[in-house]
Amino acid sequence: MESAKGRSNRQPNKMKTNKKKQEYLIRKVAGKDVKLDAKAFYNPKILNATLIISKAGQVFARDKKTRKTTALARIILKAKKGQLVDHRNRDPLDNQKSNLRIATHRQNMLNRILKNSTGFIGVSVKRKKSKNCKPTYYARYSNGSKIVSFYSPYTPNGLILAAMARDKFVIENKDEQYAPLNFPIFKKEPFKTILLKSDLYEMRERNRKSKTL
Repeated sequence: MESAKGRSNRQPNKMKTNKKKQEYLIRKVAGKDVKLDAKAFYNPKILNATLIISKAGQVFARDKKTRKTTALARIILKAKKGQLVDHRNRDPLDNQKSNLRIATHRQNMLNRILKNSTGFIGVSVKRKKSKNCKPTYYARYSNGSKIVSFYSPYTPNGLILAAMARDKFVIENKDEQYAPLNFPIFKKEPFKTILLKSDLYEMRERNRKSKTL
């Protein structure tokens, strides 16, 4: 058993089962549980290596002979030079093969949740310079070549509309497999189609007129 800080215990815990009823093993690294499929766990490149967790939470395997350090996920997917490996659930400790995928830089950057004061992904508050003007919520999204935005009143319903607009932007650009949604239900039908066909601008204006926002 390796006892140095950041290193691992190669002895597996009892086989466990994930939500998809897939079995996996756990390798202890610096007191944390690193999930691995049995095939990856007993892969000589991993089994005989020293596993280290970086400050950013990424897991690396260091070859004891060459001292070469490689990201654990890259070994499992056999990623080629220039390819990026993305963790589907954004947990770098979960290195089950089903949780890993090759992704572009943009796709990898999309798959993250940035915390902000609104509580919704991709939605911010725009405050006016004049004290007499109320702030507004706005959703902003970039598809890599174009930036789209949606503004709504600074009210509870306005916040929901902005969060929905951001999700609609994601789905319209077919990025929902990488970018997490504020409302995951929109990944499924018929809710996905309902959102895509919804005119959120009209909803915003209609609610403004009725003063329900």
